[in-house]
Amino acid sequence: MSKDNEQRVLILPTTGADAQAMGKLFAANRILNDICTDMDHLCACHRDGAGALLVAEEALLANPRELLRCVAEQPVWSDIPIIVLSRAGRETASLVDLIGQLGNVSVVERPIRTSTLVTLVRSTIRARGRQYEVREYLHRQEEAQKTIREGERRYRSLIDNIADYAIFMTDRQGRI
Repeated sequence: MSKDNEQRVLILPTTGADAQAMGKLFAANRILNDICTDMDHLCACHRDGAGALLVAEEALLANPRELLRCVAEQPVWSDIPIIVLSRAGRETASLVDLIGQLGNVSVVERPIRTSTLVTLVRSTIRARGRQYEVREYLHRQEEAQKTIREGERRYRSLIDNIADYAIFMTDRQGRI
């Protein structure tokens, strides 16, 4: 997974015009992004790494199972931020239920000011960056534990293979 993938926003809009507008907006604000054609494409891209998902309510409700499955497959350190662009007015019961199942979701109502959207996406990507830092920390801890276990294994092997010898330890003055 590349560092660029960890910074990118995957976008699943309702229309091609929305896709173009969001792609231009994010590119102008130096936010890496990929436009996805459907939920399957979004989930496939997510497996390669992402900073956030930006999904239109209509696209989310059209195929929620795929996104639920994709989110459930995340590693334990991961909690992908999902920004849902909802339709104006009240949220539907199915959307509210889905938000509860997905976890790390922010819902913003359309129309949304471009500055608000850019700010939300940037702060979301920063938070996601902290998750990637946790992943790296956990990886380093795991490697350190492997090194310790290997050292212990070697030490035990050395001790087990010493037949009739005694081991003496001395201090700096040579005293046993």
